[in-house]
Amino acid sequence: MRFQMSTQFEEGVADVDPVAAPQNILTEHMGTPDKYAPEDPDALFLALLGTAAETVTLDLYLLIESKEPAAQPSEYVEAGTRWFRFATGIVVTNGTLQKVEADLPAGGIVYARRTADSITAGQTRSLLMSWVHAKQ
Repeated sequence: MRFQMSTQFEEGVADVDPVAAPQNILTEHMGTPDKYAPEDPDALFLALLGTAAETVTLDLYLLIESKEPAAQPSEYVEAGTRWFRFATGIVVTNGTLQKVEADLPAGGIVYARRTADSITAGQTRSLLMSWVHAKQ
């Protein structure tokens, strides 16, 4: 499987709520589907690269754009940006592929907000994300 997004999560570092404080979000936790993603994705696959039974618990948000898409993720870090949560409490465990079904717009920007983790102390782990068309 080809993943279109990779982001880093450091053990125990809390993420900002993008609805409450969009100007403080971590741009490295934002992702967009690349040219290999389907035009009409209806699911995300998530994988954690870690060790043993490490997990990351996530809330997933979608950016609703009211203007032309920005060229850089940093342009979305401003007050008034509209993020909407579409999945909550998603637990991604090392060694498993987690599927999240959602109707996502083509080219939709997703923010993965970590709410908890069991990453080994002092370590950083990668979360991989892929936009797919899973329905038959």
